[in-house]
Amino acid sequence: MQALSDHGCSMPRPVMLFVRQADVPARFAMLARTPQEAVDLADAAFNRGDLEGMLAFYEEGAVMLFAPGQLVSGKMAIRDLLKTLFRGNPVAKHDRTYVIESGDLALWTSTWSVTGTGADGTPISQTGRGSVIFRRGSDGGWRVAVENPWGSAVLDWVSHQSPDG
Repeated sequence: MQALSDHGCSMPRPVMLFVRQADVPARFAMLARTPQEAVDLADAAFNRGDLEGMLAFYEEGAVMLFAPGQLVSGKMAIRDLLKTLFRGNPVAKHDRTYVIESGDLALWTSTWSVTGTGADGTPISQTGRGSVIFRRGSDGGWRVAVENPWGSAVLDWVSHQSPDG
C-alpha cells in the first residue's frame, strides 16, 4: 500500500521493526553505561542461558576465581566454564549491592544466590558475598576485569593451606 504525502506524491509507508533484546546477538548488545547496569544485563543474559551475551561483559583478559584454587584466566576459559555451568539452567540473583567508582575502575560488591540443577539432576542452591572489579573501556562500556564470587571467604581458604602453598 502507498500513502500520499502532503504534496500529493506517493510514498511508501514506514515499516516498524520490533526486536526482542534476547534475539540480539552479543556483538550488538548494548554497552553497559554503569557497573550496576553491566551486572543487570549480565544477569539477564545468564538467566536466559545466553553464553555470548554473558561473555560480552568480560574483558578479553578477565580472570575469575571460580572455586578454591581454581583461577580461570581469559575470556575463552571463562566461556568453557560458563558453558558447563549453563547445562544446569542456573538462575542468578543479587540481593544487595554496593559500588565504589574511581575514574575508569569500579569495585562492585554483592550478596548473591544461584539455583539450578546439578550434573546428577539434583537441585542446587548456592549463596555468597562476591566482589568484581570493572573497568570502563575506550568505548565507554563497563566490563569485568576480575571476578571473585566468594569475596572475603577466600581468606578462609588461604588460612587452611599449608605454608608451602
